[in-house]
Amino acid sequence: MSFIPDNWKLIIGCIMFVAVVIVLVILYRKNRINEEYLETLAQYLDQIDDGDGVIPLLAQYAKRAVRAVEQMVKAGVLPKENEARKNMAMQIVSEFATADGIELNEADKAAADSLVESAVFEMREDLKD
Repeated sequence: MSFIPDNWKLIIGCIMFVAVVIVLVILYRKNRINEEYLETLAQYLDQIDDGDGVIPLLAQYAKRAVRAVEQMVKAGVLPKENEARKNMAMQIVSEFATADGIELNEADKAAADSLVESAVFEMREDLKD
């Protein structure tokens, strides 16, 4: 009985996958789409699924940077003010990226800023539990 409530996301995902496949087969049979379109769609989905872009790396960097900053605050190395903590976290994220050979453009820095905020929120939620 608890299989469905525990795995509802997986079940919905499977249903949606099957529905998309059925729609693609129907469109292919009615000559609305061709093999080239399906190959392009498959390549696009592979790129999305890989998670090899900069954003997943920045998310990892942000989590580690926030933890490092909190340790610095606890050790008294860094003041408790939010702006100093955020600046240090962003500096650490930038250093991680540089160490991995990644040059961050403005869009990447904006994304990293949001990811740092998200990591702080997640850490606060973890502390509540």
